[in-house]
Amino acid sequence: VKNPGGANAEANLVIINNYLKNPKDTDGVGVVDNKPIASLVTKGDFIIKETKVADLSKGRSLYNTVFGSSGNKISDPIPGVTGTETTLGVPNGISAQQLLDVWAENAKNGYLDTTNGYDYSQLFPKFLMGAKSYNQIVDKYLDEYVNTPGTKDNDKPYKDGVIYTGKEHSWDEGFGYFGAAANYGELTAEQNYGIKKRKAEYFTNADANGDGKVSLKTEYTSGLAYYAASFDKDGKSTYGKDIMNAFLQGRTVITNAVDKDGNARKLTDAERAKLVAYADTIQKNLELVLAEAVYKYAGGAHAKMDAYLTGTAGIGHETPTDADKDYYKQWGELKGFMLAMQYGGTGSKMTKAKFEEIDNLIGYGPVLSDGSQVTGLNGN
Repeated sequence: VKNPGGANAEANLVIINNYLKNPKDTDGVGVVDNKPIASLVTKGDFIIKETKVADLSKGRSLYNTVFGSSGNKISDPIPGVTGTETTLGVPNGISAQQLLDVWAENAKNGYLDTTNGYDYSQLFPKFLMGAKSYNQIVDKYLDEYVNTPGTKDNDKPYKDGVIYTGKEHSWDEGFGYFGAAANYGELTAEQNYGIKKRKAEYFTNADANGDGKVSLKTEYTSGLAYYAASFDKDGKSTYGKDIMNAFLQGRTVITNAVDKDGNARKLTDAERAKLVAYADTIQKNLELVLAEAVYKYAGGAHAKMDAYLTGTAGIGHETPTDADKDYYKQWGELKGFMLAMQYGGTGSKMTKAKFEEIDNLIGYGPVLSDGSQVTGLNGN
């Protein structure tokens, strides 16, 4: 989203939608599968192993797993909201996918919408961190796939030809959406944070297998795991460590569920109860990570607004436009993370009433330097 400019708006819209939907080309291959990886590339001495999207996975679509997407159950996104695709925090009762469509259309002229104060390079990924990653972990793979007997059983392969069980697959899928490197729990929060930033001094920490390259599949930290590390590195919290330990301990419960011959078997009620407890720990800490992010960027956006009021917004910036961009970035992170918090399912501590109380303070858009603000959303 960050690269398109206004000169080729319709072409830019196609590019954005291709990455969101990854439709198949005439050969039946996802149109972005063979595209080069755009942002997570080698940085100086921090060598990245994978170079194109297909090196990571093929035929994947962001839309297929976003909350409320076709084929997925419509669960209760948070307490107080029942069986609906409606997205809180945006007008007109649109779904998560419809909101992404609106943003994609508006982003075709560039990632920064100066008319409304929207920074789509922040709104897109932060919203998806909730509507996709967080929701898939706590409201699917670590929810009914764990606590419902007879669902994704552990006594048979997940599908023909694989060596892992349905329960192993579900737990591992949940871990994948967390975004942690395989050795995340062996590193400090500072090291995990540095790996995400591709800092050369942390290359050795990242290159766990010593092959001279960092694999985005197994050795790189991003998404929710990165934000957990970013908050933990001051030593005041242990979100990432607690989440990682719960994932590892839960996986051990599943792995140890074998019969006298060493074959995987169904979980006992006691084993299932342990898994549910580990899943609860994971959700609790993931929700706190999102809440920390809302708090952080609320402070950042407030500081930028205060700078406008005191006439100091341009200090440290070459132009007033640069100050505006910084403000829109802070607000975009704030709004994106706030929207993300509505996808924790029935186990969430966030409720509809609490969400609306906080989000009403954030609004549909930042208050701009001329005092204007988005107050609604039309078809465009």
